[in-house]
Amino acid sequence: MMHSRTNTMNPALPFSIALSLALATTVQAQDIPNGGFENWTSQGSYIDPDGWLTSNMVSWSVANMLTCEQGSPGVVGAHFVKVSDRFLTGAGMQQGSITVGEWGSFPAFPYTGRPDALNGFWQFHPQNGGSDGVVSAALTRWNSVTHQREYIANAPIHATAAINSWTAFSSPFLYYSNEIPDSAIVSISATNASAGDGTSIWVDELSFGNVQGAAENSAPVRFTLWPSPATDRLHIEASSPIAEVTVQDICGRVMVRTAPSQATAAVEVGELPAGIYLAQLRLADGRMAVRRFTKQ
Repeated sequence: MMHSRTNTMNPALPFSIALSLALATTVQAQDIPNGGFENWTSQGSYIDPDGWLTSNMVSWSVANMLTCEQGSPGVVGAHFVKVSDRFLTGAGMQQGSITVGEWGSFPAFPYTGRPDALNGFWQFHPQNGGSDGVVSAALTRWNSVTHQREYIANAPIHATAAINSWTAFSSPFLYYSNEIPDSAIVSISATNASAGDGTSIWVDELSFGNVQGAAENSAPVRFTLWPSPATDRLHIEASSPIAEVTVQDICGRVMVRTAPSQATAAVEVGELPAGIYLAQLRLADGRMAVRRFTKQ
């Protein structure tokens, strides 16, 4: 479904970037409900972004403070969302976070695509020891046999230092299964590691990139990866040409990226600290797969 809002460009953006954003917003569907944070609804004493669960009801009732606020102007359009940690007198620290969903239901929205990334724009303003802002997405599927919800993929991205101007981000999805999801979860948290009063993360224009639908090619990706544990170099061989390989740590940070454009790849990992990593492949035909390995 296309956004119906008017695209009011932020004059601070370079013209070439602004034009690209306007075209993207015009021709591509916005899969994440109210991902541009243009639509807000009054809750009496404050407003909340439509389609998102916030903790404003708690923070306002306790201390007349908000953990989720409307900001202006947006990267594209009039508004963005500002999510903040707040110290509430008598209740302690309230970590700011918002999630797509509705009260009384599973916090997600129906979704059956297999996107390659979670995209958006953000700023991060740590204060009073706050650290590690997070924007994340997950794709899930209900298993009618086990009666459990299974995670198909996730795409977290962490702001580990201050980001003082609007910056584009793209966090690739790590796929654990070739199944088609039935729902998607998107959340934003001001801090993940250490809360700090006044620490805030600003987010705008969330979207999924390069979406592959259920009817498209979803044949399993067959590839081999060796050695594990790896020391200096990781070797990968797939059944078809590899468009890109990314190596991510367990927090979702991209540590290595390479584009071999052939069915084999040698990825340099010698500079990485010892630990567990994920190697994600994106083939030339759009299929994706992920495998875990150890760096010693």
